Formats: sequence, C-alpha cells, structure tokens
Amino acid sequence: MIVSKNSRSGLIKYWLPEVGHALTSRVAFTLAVLMAVVVSSVKGWSGLHSWAMSNWEISYDFGFFKRGLLGTLTRPLLDSGWLGWNRTDWVLVVGSVLLVLFGMLVVWLTLQAGRQSGGKTRPSRTDQLILLALLVSPLMVMASNLVGYLDYAVYLLGAGAIGCALQRKYLIATGLLLVAILIHEAALFVGYPIAVLTIIFQQARLGRHSLLFWKWPGAAQVMTLAPLLVLGWIFYTQSHFEQSDALRTYLLQRCEQDLRLLDFRPSKIYPGAEHMVELIMHSFDGFWQEELSKGLQRLKDTESLVVFGPLLAWLLLATLAAMVGLPFRLLLSVLLVLASLAPLLMHLIAFDTNRIWLMPVVNLLFARWVVQNYQQRPAGLLAELLTDLGAIVLIVAYSVLTPIVMVDELILTLYFYDYVIWYALTMLVAVSIFIGKYYPLVQAGKLVLAARTAQFD
Repeated sequence: MIVSKNSRSGLIKYWLPEVGHALTSRVAFTLAVLMAVVVSSVKGWSGLHSWAMSNWEISYDFGFFKRGLLGTLTRPLLDSGWLGWNRTDWVLVVGSVLLVLFGMLVVWLTLQAGRQSGGKTRPSRTDQLILLALLVSPLMVMASNLVGYLDYAVYLLGAGAIGCALQRKYLIATGLLLVAILIHEAALFVGYPIAVLTIIFQQARLGRHSLLFWKWPGAAQVMTLAPLLVLGWIFYTQSHFEQSDALRTYLLQRCEQDLRLLDFRPSKIYPGAEHMVELIMHSFDGFWQEELSKGLQRLKDTESLVVFGPLLAWLLLATLAAMVGLPFRLLLSVLLVLASLAPLLMHLIAFDTNRIWLMPVVNLLFARWVVQNYQQRPAGLLAELLTDLGAIVLIVAYSVLTPIVMVDELILTLYFYDYVIWYALTMLVAVSIFIGKYYPLVQAGKLVLAARTAQFD
C-alpha cells in the first residue's frame, strides 16, 4: 500500500521524522542553548547592585580581614580611569566577564565533563536535556541578577581546584582554594566540600582503610586542612576589627561615594552606607548570634522551597543514579548529599536567601562532574527516563514563572509575557530530543511484544 505524503499517515511517516531530526540536530540544539542563555540573562538582569559594588571596595589597607583580596588586586584597575571608565563601570565590566565565564563553565560541566570517562564521543541526550533545564532554571536568571558579586570568582576557582584534585595535583588545588577563601568565605561551602569529596572518591577505589584521613596522600591532607586554618585565622582577626574607628570611617566614606555613583536617593545614601559598613565589619560571632533564629525560618521558606526544591531534588537524583557500581556506594552517596547541600548552612548566618539556595545547584554540578569521572557503568534506563522527564517538566515550569532574583521580593506568579514565547524554541527542542530518544525504544518494544504474541499463537 502506497502512503501519500499529504495524507495523515504520510504526515506521521514522512514529515514528522524530518522535523524531529531537524530539531534534534546540533544546530538546533546550539540555537536553543544560546536563546535560553540570552532570555534568562535578560529575565534576571537588574544592573549592578550597591552591595555587589561594596565588596570590591574592601582591601587590605587596614589589615587582614574577610573579602579583602579581590579589592586589593583590582584597585589599580578600578582607580586607573582607563578608557574613561569610573570604578562602577569597571566593576560592571569585570563582573560581566566573570558571568560569561561562569555560563561557559555550566555548559562545559554539563556537556563535556562526562567525556573524560566511558569513552563518550559526544554528549548524551540526557546531558543535553539537563543543560537546557539548567539554563531555563533560576541558575542563569540569578547569575545575571547577581552580576558583580564575588560568587562567580569563587565558583570558577572552585571548579579549577576540583579539576586539579581529579588529576591529583593537590598543591595547585590548595592554592586555588585559598585564593577563593580570601575572596569570599562562602568558598568553604561551595567548591571546597566537593574538592574534599573528590579525594574520598579516589581513596574509595583503593580500599576501606584508604578512606581514613591519615591514609590520604600528604598533599591531599594539606588541601583539606589549609583552607580551614586560613578561614579560622580570618575569623580570629575579624573579631578585632569592630573596634577600628579609622576603618569604619574610611569604609563609610567609600560606601557613600559608591551609592552616589549608583544614583541612590539622597535620603537613602547615609543609612545605606551605614548598613553596608555594618555588614562588612561585623564579626562572624555577631552574625551567628543575631541570625541563627532567623536562619531556621529561612530554611523553611515556602516560596524558596517551591522554586529551588524540585531543581535540587532532580539534579541530586540524576547525580546519585550515575553512582551505580561504585565501591562504598552508600557511604559516598551520603557524603555527596551532605557536601552538595552544605551551602544551606549559610542561612544560619546570612540573609541572602535566594542567592544561598542557588549555591547547592553549583555544588551538584561539581559533584556530577566528579561522579562521571569515576562512573563504572551507565545509569539504568528507568533512571535516565526519570531524569529526562524531570528536565522537561522543569523547563516548562520555570519558563512560566516570574523571574527569580535576590534583590526583589520573591512572589510566585505565572509569567505569561514575552519571555515564555522566547523560550518556545528551547521547549520545542527539549521535547524533540526526548521523543527522538524514546520513540525508537517504544517501537522496538512493540516489535518484541508482537513477536512474542505471534510465537504463542
């Protein structure tokens, strides 16, 4: 029987496969990735925030204290007036460069990191769906919203440290982690736990006794302890800076200047500057005592759990599914969960709620990278199916939600505006990848079922 291309059967037989092939091609996937990055960046962009700017003003002029390294290193550039740009312009430029590098890191971690194991020649379709879901999720929206913050320097240095640890170059990893700690103490929760987890994965392959800390290579022990010692010294010195009137006066003047450059209302400049100085100079003990009770409430924040909870659960399950066949799988799984979710402890001493909820996502990307390097065999078909279905659901859900940002209040509403339309290509390519992966399996299953039925008949 000859089927016409214009008939309904012909549409299914001839045209749909061609359209599906076009939508799953590398060109279509690349366009979908670029479109998702651009739309998510526009969706979250709010310019340079004053608190982000204040972090670049901190230096070691008054001594050794938290977050002083980056300001010390970049001050010559910020004050140079090169190209006619002022300090705010340079922070925005450097922050944007770090944002672009972070976006490139997300793409590489999702698509390329897995090639180091298993002999893969190209990213799997599951990798592609995970990337599209991440780019539509609050990961890129918040990244754009937080331009100028020190987080992305910490993420990039953490990725470098983990890469060095995977290659057993522990002393280089130690240097990168120390730089990250001196830039922002959040490095203790993002990057560092996964770097230590990498050593544990390596030791697990050598046997039970190799998991003991004193059985680790000496350089690995240094990598584990050095950041803790440096951070402890920062804690100690920070407690003495609250008494420095000269430092307080200097920072107050610099913060007032920054707020004027950022066009703050005159009535808000001095109170805003005082608030920023208090955050910079306040000791960790003070933050702990003041924020502990509030932090427990932040962990139970309903809106944040609804937005970030599904993303974290999905990415965590996808990572754990790849651990099939690893030695000490249960122990390594527990440690992976604890290391990945470690940034949530920051709720106890800090109030950047949405920003903190995003950090475990970055840790899980790092953890997935480590697991893929030691993966023994592919995850099962059911695990891949659940991961892929989860990616489709998240792409659709995050496409219609209001932008998730740190600066503004988080209010969950549907967002049926132009952004949804611009996400259409990403959603269409994701669905096509899913169908292209599982439709042949369904057809093969039908053939097997028909053959068995015919055998019994």
